[in-house]
Amino acid sequence: MDDASWDKLFTTATLTDYHAEDVIVADGVKHDDMYKVVRGQVRVEKGNESAQVGHGAVLNSLGSGQTFGEMSFLDGSLPCANCIAEGDDVQVMKLSKQGMEALLQQDSELRTAFYKQMAITVTQRLQKVSKTTADIREAPRGLAQQENPASSLSAKKLLKIRRRLGIPDTEHMACMTQCMMITPGKRKSHGTLYVFETAVGFVAKVFGLRQQEVVAYSAVSEVLRETFTLKKEDGGIEMVVGAGTKAYQFFPTTLVDETFDAINRCRKAMTEHEGADDKEAARRVDGQVAHDPHKQQAPDARAMGALLEKATLEKYKAGERVIEEGTRPKTLFNLAKGRVAVEIQRLNEATQLPESVKILTLYPGAVFGEMSFLTGEVACANVVAELDCEINQIKAANIEGMLTSEGAASQATFYW
Repeated sequence: MDDASWDKLFTTATLTDYHAEDVIVADGVKHDDMYKVVRGQVRVEKGNESAQVGHGAVLNSLGSGQTFGEMSFLDGSLPCANCIAEGDDVQVMKLSKQGMEALLQQDSELRTAFYKQMAITVTQRLQKVSKTTADIREAPRGLAQQENPASSLSAKKLLKIRRRLGIPDTEHMACMTQCMMITPGKRKSHGTLYVFETAVGFVAKVFGLRQQEVVAYSAVSEVLRETFTLKKEDGGIEMVVGAGTKAYQFFPTTLVDETFDAINRCRKAMTEHEGADDKEAARRVDGQVAHDPHKQQAPDARAMGALLEKATLEKYKAGERVIEEGTRPKTLFNLAKGRVAVEIQRLNEATQLPESVKILTLYPGAVFGEMSFLTGEVACANVVAELDCEINQIKAANIEGMLTSEGAASQATFYW
C-alpha cells in the first residue's frame, strides 16, 4: 500500500501516546483494533506463564510506519504476543475494527490494497520466523500432519457438509473416504467422497476455496470397477451418467471395494424402495465455490470458479525440486497430494560448508510460494518433494488480467 492508501485507511484512527514498558497489546487478551507506529519503537515479545511482561523472548521490533494487530482483525484470533512500548516517546495510531470494516466496505479499491498488503505482511513475518528458527539448532523441525478429515467427523461438520451438498438430514451416510476425482471434463482434484442414500458428494478445497460435486444415482446408468480405460488394479470407481457420454472417476486412497459396494447398495435401495424424483435427484453442483464468510465482500461464485480454472495440477517425483531458492516462480502452489520439505541453506559451523536445513514439512492443503506470487520477489528457500506429489498451481500472469476485469471486489476477496 502507498502512503495515500495508509492515510486514507487511518482517517478515523485515534492517536495514543505510551511510555516505556507500557503494554499496548497483551498476549492472549482479546482486542479488535489495528495499530500503526507513528513515532518510537514497539517491542514484540513472547512470554510464558512464569515470565513477567517485559521479560519474554523478543520476536520483533517495529518502527515508524509499521503495523500490528492485523491477525486479530482478520480472523478474530487472540494476540499471541505482547506489544510493548520501548522508551518514553512512543505514539501509535489505533483504528477500531468497526471503523475499518465500514471504510473498507465503502471503498473496494482500498479493500483490495489492504488485503493484498496484509497477505504480504503476514507472509513476510512467517518467513522471518522460519529463518530465525533455522538458526536455532534445538528448534523442532516441521509441522504435525493435518488430521485426516475421513478419520473422524463430528455431527456439526456433517451437518455443514449436508447443507453444502444439498443432502437432507434424514439421509443416512453409508461411508466416506479420501479420494481423487476426475470429472467428465478430465479435471482432477483431491478431496473427500461422501456416499449417501440418493447421491454421492465430493468436497475439495483448492487454494482455500471449497468446491463440491453431487452426482445423483438417478442420473447414473452404471457403476463400474473396470472399463476399457480403467483397470481394476488402478483402484478406481467409474460412475457413468446420462446416456453413457459422461463419466466421473473416483480413486479412493483406501476402502475401494467397500466404497464401491456402498454406492451400489444405496443405489439399489433407492431404486427398489423409493423410486426417484428425476427433477430433484438429478441436481448437480458443478464446480460451485463456497461463499466467503464475510458475505458483504464475497464476489460472484462463478467468477471465483473461473479463477480456479486457471490452476493446473502438476506432478512431481520424490526428490524433485518444486521451487528453487533464488528463482522467481511467480506462482502460487497448493499441495493436493504428497509431502514437501521447505529447506534453506546454512553454513555448517564444523565444516564451514553450506548445508540444507529443513525448516518446515508441508502436507496436503498447504499453500506456499506466496511472496513471489504477490510481489515477484525471489524465492528465499527450496521446496523439495519428499514423496510423489500432485500440486495445484496458479501463475500470477494468468490471473492478473482476470482479477482486473472482475473488479476490486473480486480482487479483495482473492487476497483475503
